[in-house]
Formats: sequence, structure tokens, C-alpha cells
Amino acid sequence: MHIIKKILFVLLVLTSTISFSQIDGIDSTLEASDEETPILAEPDKTYKFGIKLGTQFSTLLGEENKNSTFRFGLNGGLYVRRKFETSRFALQLETNISLRGSNFNNNDTGYSIIKLYYIDMPFYLLYNLSKDGDNKAGIGFQASYIMGSTMFKGKDLIAVATNLNVKNFDVALCAVYQLRIERIAFQFAGKYGLLDINNGLAENMHPPNSGKNMQNFLIELNMLF
Repeated sequence: MHIIKKILFVLLVLTSTISFSQIDGIDSTLEASDEETPILAEPDKTYKFGIKLGTQFSTLLGEENKNSTFRFGLNGGLYVRRKFETSRFALQLETNISLRGSNFNNNDTGYSIIKLYYIDMPFYLLYNLSKDGDNKAGIGFQASYIMGSTMFKGKDLIAVATNLNVKNFDVALCAVYQLRIERIAFQFAGKYGLLDINNGLAENMHPPNSGKNMQNFLIELNMLF
């Protein structure tokens, strides 16, 4: 999935550009005299727009995959947060690309990895645990659409199938915690798939598909800029 890697690279470049722009703005302010410094309006604190980049550990739960283990992956995208000035609540909507799936202990003759490539749209209701807003916790849902998938066999990671027969859409229940440090917030999230995505997987797979349930589960660690 070269296109996904390119998108993640572009997001990283955008993050670096925003960071340098903030630093340049601070330097310019320090160099200007009091007479040359314009009177600026207060920034709008109601909405926060930013970039999200991070990692995740994912697996496939359910009766279909009794030998599944966690797999390391990447995710990234954009987010917007709507604050409510009169309360501690906030709403956050994200659009992400997620590279996930699961590893398997099916010996050298069985399938060893399933890779799944999703577009995710999480929606969170957040609550400020502290008055300064540096600690937030929340719950929400995530809607997902699959863009592609691959199955690999044995230790040599031979690709044995692509575009697996999994359901296109998934919905997950989410729990999230945010910790802000200076200009960066760290976000921890757990997401449990509510739908059975098994739709046949692949032909001639070993062990063979039994038609039982299979659900996404992942734990994310992200940085919000």
C-alpha cells in the first residue's frame, strides 16, 4: 500500500511545517519592538484543528482466530475538537488512516499475518478531569471502511491472498484518555469492534475458515499537534 505510506509521509511533513511556523512566529514577536507590535485579537478557543500521528497494537478476536496475537501498526490523520466554554465537556471528530490486523501462531504451514487497511472516523465525547484541561477522558464510537487487505503464510511471509472476504464496514466502541504537555497532547485509546467482519476470508487457507465470528481490537498511542 504505497499510497498509504505517501499519505502518512505528507502528514509528517505538515506536522514539521506547523512546528517551524510556530517557532518563527515566536522569534518574530521577540524581535519586534513594543511600538511595532500590533494589537491582536484573542484566538478562537472554541475549535481546535490539528494533526494526529501515532502507533497501535491490533489483533483479531473471536472464535475464528484462536491463535491470534498482537500486531504493531501505524495510524495518522486529522482532527477537530469543539469545546464548550460553560462546561468541562468537548466533542472530538477524527479522520484517520489505520494500518492494522493481526499476527497468528499457526506454525510454518498456516497463515501468519492478516493486514487490514482502514479509513476510520472516531467520534469522542470528552470530559476535562482538571480545570486547566490538561487531562481529559471520554468515550465514543468509530466507523471504519476497509480499503484493502492481505494474508501472509509462514515465517517467510509469503503473500497467499489479497482483498480478503471481510465486511467493508465496521463499528467500534472506544475509550480514550488525553494528557497535554505544552503544545503536544498524548492520546491513549482502546477500540473494540462490535461487528463480525468475517465474510469468508480466503479460499484454500490453512487452517481453513470455519465461518465463525472475527472482530477488530486495537490499542492506540498517538500525538496530537
